[in-house]
Amino acid sequence: MEPVFIPSAGSPVRHLDREMREDLASSLQRIAHRAAAYLPGDVSIEAACRDIRAHRIDPALFAVYYEFIHQVQGNAWDGAARSWRAIAAKAGETVRLEYQPFNSLDEDAERFQRLFASGGQAAKLFARPDESSWRGFVSNVDAALALLEAVSSDWRDEIDSLLTRIYAAVPPEDALWRFSGSSSFMVWGAVVLNVQRNNNPMRVLTGIVHEATHQMLFGLSRRQPLTENPPGQRYPSPLRSDPRPMDGVYHATYVSGRLCAFHTLLGRHEGLDEMERAEINERLDRQKKHFADGYAVVRREGRLSPLGRELIEAAADHVADLAP
Repeated sequence: MEPVFIPSAGSPVRHLDREMREDLASSLQRIAHRAAAYLPGDVSIEAACRDIRAHRIDPALFAVYYEFIHQVQGNAWDGAARSWRAIAAKAGETVRLEYQPFNSLDEDAERFQRLFASGGQAAKLFARPDESSWRGFVSNVDAALALLEAVSSDWRDEIDSLLTRIYAAVPPEDALWRFSGSSSFMVWGAVVLNVQRNNNPMRVLTGIVHEATHQMLFGLSRRQPLTENPPGQRYPSPLRSDPRPMDGVYHATYVSGRLCAFHTLLGRHEGLDEMERAEINERLDRQKKHFADGYAVVRREGRLSPLGRELIEAAADHVADLAP
């Protein structure tokens, strides 16, 4: 594999969105062939697949697809028919990177809640921020992406290639889990940021890079896992107080390593004030420790696939080369 740890114009990461859409279209065509008797015959899934291959699509289309798969597996054909129609309708919509408030009332938001909770029926994870918080978030994202462009146009281009939606949210009042950011393989192209924690441009920028790196790993590992440890086993994680599956530890470790590289690059930018530079140095020290702790667990306990080993060793080499 070509190097992916540091963004570049020739990185295979730039092609992941196209490859994910190709996989989606191919899957829909196979399903249309095998389950034609159970699905609406007036839906032109071939036209939908042409659209999916031709342009960027709303993350909600991926979300509908995975809900459709759950419905088919459960023989819930009425729901599957509605999802099939929704897939065809959404496929024609061309999208680009936008940021939006998370709305917990519409159908897509309810679907996102389920899929971000790994497809389960867990308590709701996200609620819409108030209008003042939302306006502040918009300003912070604008400033964050402008700063990213100034620091590294390659990193900005990679973000644009991976993401189509940045959602602003807050935890519900009765939430048991207080998130900072979140992403899901099943909602490809979307990340959710907590506006209460990501409340200035530097924190928003870190949150975007963090969650986009998860998206990158999701895409790279869509055909080959990163780790082969049993999912029921738990291990210490550098970013969570609770033990995590090895795949979660791996993700957290790799993301920490990439944030080390990003904050090193950001720290060289001349347009920072003294407080911003101090915050970056503090974050860099913390991420180096997170990476070292996680890497030790991954090396000691991880049953790594060839892909997983290649990626984490490249990350370790890059982090070791960073200036102290």
